[in-house]
Amino acid sequence: MDSVAITVQNTERDLQVYGADKNSMSMRSDRNDDTMRPMRGVSEREEGIELENFGKQKTGHQKEEVFDNYMTLFRKEVDFHHKIAYRFEKAYRLGKKVNERKSSLNLEIIDCISEHSGYIEQDPMAIFYCLFFCIYFKNEDLVEFLRNLIHKIHSHEKIDRLLEYIDQDGIDKIRTVGEQINQVVYHMVFYQAVDDNLRIVYSQILR
Repeated sequence: MDSVAITVQNTERDLQVYGADKNSMSMRSDRNDDTMRPMRGVSEREEGIELENFGKQKTGHQKEEVFDNYMTLFRKEVDFHHKIAYRFEKAYRLGKKVNERKSSLNLEIIDCISEHSGYIEQDPMAIFYCLFFCIYFKNEDLVEFLRNLIHKIHSHEKIDRLLEYIDQDGIDKIRTVGEQINQVVYHMVFYQAVDDNLRIVYSQILR
């Protein structure tokens, strides 16, 4: 069982520490111009196919195999970010109306992360956008949960930087229009999302 899945199984314990219960960046240097960013595991297999056939014309079967692998990863990326954005917004809107429901709504977010733990292992930058949603939808309760995930997976410079901004300035200040840190964070996330072609993220900032 991978480390992310193990961490998510400890969700209830993590939330109880913070007062919850189960009932109640172009900014990427490693991204090709015309493809998604490389991902560990599957991308190595694709790269192996490319190297093996360097200088040779690909057969139809090989082209289909590379295309199918790419589309599988693409669907996982789009599927995860749409689901997680929806659940963060749901927790924000319903949690404001009935604060007692926020714990159970946050569990839905964690369940979504658990469901996509394999994808997150391949692309840790997914946690970068989860941290941004914690800021955008004012969800301080999940920051520590995500911090624990970051410590257990291969992190990224931008993830560490965003977490540092949250620790130093706090979510309220980062969300405040006019604050310098607000511009720094939102610009960093916006251009990263544009580079990654994640409309579900950068469209939130353009609202």
